[in-house]
Order: sequence, then C-alpha cells, then structure tokens
Amino acid sequence: MRNGIIITGLLLVLCLAGCGSAQEVDVTTPGNTPGSTSNLQSQAIAESPDDADTQSPVISGSPDKADIQIPLYESGEDVGMIPYDTETAGVYGGYIFIPLGEEIYRFYPASDHYEGLTKGELLYECIEESITEKYPHSVYALEEYPNHELLYDECRDSEGNLLNEIYIEYSPAIGVSTEDLDRIAKSGYLILEDGSVTGGEDVWTDFYEKASSGKSATVRIAKIHTLDPERCSPEYYEAVKADYPSIFITELSFDGAVYQVSPVHYDGNEYTISYLPGYDNPMTEWKYLMHYAGEAPYEFSLFSAYDKYVLVNDNSVTWEDLEHGMLSSQMGDYIPYEEVYCEYTWK
Repeated sequence: MRNGIIITGLLLVLCLAGCGSAQEVDVTTPGNTPGSTSNLQSQAIAESPDDADTQSPVISGSPDKADIQIPLYESGEDVGMIPYDTETAGVYGGYIFIPLGEEIYRFYPASDHYEGLTKGELLYECIEESITEKYPHSVYALEEYPNHELLYDECRDSEGNLLNEIYIEYSPAIGVSTEDLDRIAKSGYLILEDGSVTGGEDVWTDFYEKASSGKSATVRIAKIHTLDPERCSPEYYEAVKADYPSIFITELSFDGAVYQVSPVHYDGNEYTISYLPGYDNPMTEWKYLMHYAGEAPYEFSLFSAYDKYVLVNDNSVTWEDLEHGMLSSQMGDYIPYEEVYCEYTWK
C-alpha cells in the first residue's frame, strides 16, 4: 500500500508493473535483462526479510504483496484452497498460476522462511519469457504439504543452469462482495477510496477535534481499492482482478498521549481488532498527528490540491520531507510515517 501525493501515480505504476503476454506454457513477463533472475524469483530475493529495512514500516492500506499474503501455513493444514478464476496457467502479473487437477490456483513467493522440507513429485512446468531471455520453471510438491498450499519452484536459465529455488505459497483472492461494501458504508467509518476520502468526514472531524484538545478518541478507517482495467495491461488485470475491490480496515485511537493504529477484521458478526500475520501491518504507535495541505506539485498531477493527516514521530517534518524520504534512493532519508486521511481535489 505507498501513499502520499503521488498515490494516484503509484497505483498506475502498480497496474503496469510485471505484465506481459501470457500463454499456457510460454509466458511473457518483461523486465528481465540477459543473465538476470526471473521476475518472479527476483521478487522473492528483493523481499527477503534479510534485505528488508526494518526501520521503514509498510504504510497501512496499500494494495501490494504485503497486504495480500496470508499467515504462515502449518504443515498439513487444510487452508481451503479456492481455484482462481482464469483459464491461463503460467507466470504473469507477478504470480505463477498452477494447474492442480482440473483447476488453476494462484501462487506467490512465500512470505515466510521454510527449512527442511522434502521435495516431492513434479507438478507443473512453464516458461517465463522476457524480451531477451527465457526462464523455465519446474514446480514440485512438498511431502509435508499434501494439500499443495506450499510448493517448491526451481528456475533455470535458457541453457538449463539453475538460477534460483524458492518456496511459493497459495495466494487467495481478497476481493470483497457488494454486501461487504454496503456493510462498510453503513458502519460509520471514515472511508477512503483509491486514496481519497469519499465518506465519513464528520466522524473524522469529531476525532480530530477531540485529539487536538488532548481528549481520548477513536475512529475506524476503511481503505477501499479498486482496479480499472483500462489503466493496466490485460495480463496484470487477469492476475489480480479477483483482489478488487479490496478493503483494509484499521482503528486509530488516541489515549491523550499516543496514537495507535490497529488492524480490524469482520468475524461474521462484528468488526473487531485482530491481526493476521502476513496480511496486516502490525499495530503501530505514533507521537503526533500532522495536518498537511497544499497544491499539486506537478502540472501533470491528476489533482489540483491535497488535504491530508499523517502520523509521525517528529512534529518538525513537512510533507515535502516525508515525500523526499519516500522517493529518495538513499535508505537513510526515509522518515517513518502513516497516512490516515487524504482528500484530493481532482482536476
């Protein structure tokens, strides 16, 4: 999910990333260079916890890998895998789609480290293509996971040399129903759709006035993400269409001294604070709630002005400081923050 003035551009980038033409066996995914690791395998390397910047927390509510991965699978656990609504197997849109029986299931590089597992039978083979390179994938079962929620993937170069090997896990769709959207609309939450407020301004005003006066207050925030097929490639849309619309709900509370953001889920009867590892961002605490407003920084921006509230631990930082830290290639420039409210004036 990440946020900020350029959220509209980032959503577009997400739509355009990792896409190519897909076929049953030969699957095109652009972006590789000669001798490089495949896109799917590169994601696993780049997102390894060993390489992660632990001082740069994921910003809540963004539609990315961290948001759609489910908790660590236990060996032999029946997770109730649901086939993905597609007729195309192979690697595309940053996922690998694998036929199991008569259905196709979506997989992604595992969000947790697994060790000591036993490689079983070969289940599926496909070829991931870039403009200049082909990457054969061989997917194997794991004896400890007979339901196939976790699999083993070997990736080779065009000459057959092993490039990398990773575990991949079943990636369920997280799209919600019209019923879910209606329930949220009636819940009295602050609602942001694709990064901008579309409802609940009154509950936010009430929260902010109380917090600004030093009084304890609570507000729940529902971030809804949609996907426009006109703004992404057909392959990317096919890969993630079942994830939209998606909803991520958090509770923002203030006890008079500290702001706390906690994930919220519907348990079948009501929405309660609960945390799903690998799906949610963990609970976070912040010292300050800052209010930033200004004009669009670029002529090509889709909005003319922004009005946002952001949680930080340093009340001297400006929105420009935060944006610079987010966009800078220097890791030390990043300033932790969490955006909880944003309203754009669209052109």
